[in-house]
Amino acid sequence: EAALEYRYARRGAAEAKAASGGYRGMQFPWESAFTGEEAIPPVGGTGEFEIHVTGDVSFAFWQYWQATQNKTWLQIRGWPVLAGIANFWVSRTKSRTSGRIASIDHVIDVNEQAGIIDNSAYTNAVAKLSLANAEKAAVLLEKWPANLDRWTELKEALPIPFDAERAWNPEFEGAVWGVNNKKGGSDENGLGVLMMDYPLDLPAEWAHWNDEIRLKNLKHYQAGIELRSPMYMWIFAILNLALGQPEDAAKFLHDTAGHNVLGPFRIWSEMPNGKGCPNFLTAAGAYLQILWAGYGGLRLRDDRLSFHNPRPLGNTTALRLRALAYRGNLIDVRISEQWISLQLLHDTPRQAATLQATWSQGEALVVQKERLSRTAPVRFSCKGTVSVTEVSSLEL
Repeated sequence: EAALEYRYARRGAAEAKAASGGYRGMQFPWESAFTGEEAIPPVGGTGEFEIHVTGDVSFAFWQYWQATQNKTWLQIRGWPVLAGIANFWVSRTKSRTSGRIASIDHVIDVNEQAGIIDNSAYTNAVAKLSLANAEKAAVLLEKWPANLDRWTELKEALPIPFDAERAWNPEFEGAVWGVNNKKGGSDENGLGVLMMDYPLDLPAEWAHWNDEIRLKNLKHYQAGIELRSPMYMWIFAILNLALGQPEDAAKFLHDTAGHNVLGPFRIWSEMPNGKGCPNFLTAAGAYLQILWAGYGGLRLRDDRLSFHNPRPLGNTTALRLRALAYRGNLIDVRISEQWISLQLLHDTPRQAATLQATWSQGEALVVQKERLSRTAPVRFSCKGTVSVTEVSSLEL
């Protein structure tokens, strides 16, 4: 919450940054100073073109709402930022072909090495989510801003690059299949495409994908990856686990941590063997995401917190997530090779929402449903999905 409060308190600086480029709404800086102003040179490069960070801020605000359902916070803190960012995307988007096709041009993708490009898959994806989530907030709060219809229009109109012939998602408009001569894969690192899957959890119809295409994207970009940096390895570990490839995931877990944690204080480096930025917190965060989102299978959505085929790490017997905060509750999660158990901690406030967990597998109907309590854990098989939801007042 403190990180979101930092952004909220500096929304004026975000409005000034957008206005300095001729845009409306809020544009958050690539590297933010204490004041909220851009901390890198303002002309050219990431400060001007790597604008997906603004959508990332919106995504973080919406995830806080998903986890808390705090409507007072949404009204006072969330709404101004969500609406401001949606308005930025409206002004930053251009129309092509007599206004029928929307486009976000001249951006730097998550893969910065691609240079300045048009219609970055990741940038457009996070923009679409920004617009969709602002629209949902407007409905929840019964607000009807002047741009609401435009938000609705653009969330559908912004394209996600897709090559129907090869059935894969390029990183950006005009990107080619690309073959790395050594390994037979992509010349791009694919980070932005793969991040549409996690953490964005992009609707399948927006990305034109199914599990087969998701796996094809993963294998294509995985085959060409050469840079052994935690900035890249983490997403390959998570998605290999999500798509049923645990052996490959274990290799990428090793590549994330095996060459980048050094010295007596075990600090992270940006590149293998201590090269690049020292004490690289991005790497530490990437490693933690492999644990909770990869092996824990944790996903957060509007109506539920879920665990998808959770499992311990290789050569371990258990994985534990302590005091997982959800809808005012603190949940203790224990994962073994066979079972996942959930129990409310005694520190959970009495006024917290009542939660229930359901287990399902594949397309099957719910097989098991249990309410969470402080007195005893509820236990489910790890072979399937466990979804935690709030019990409605009608069910109490």
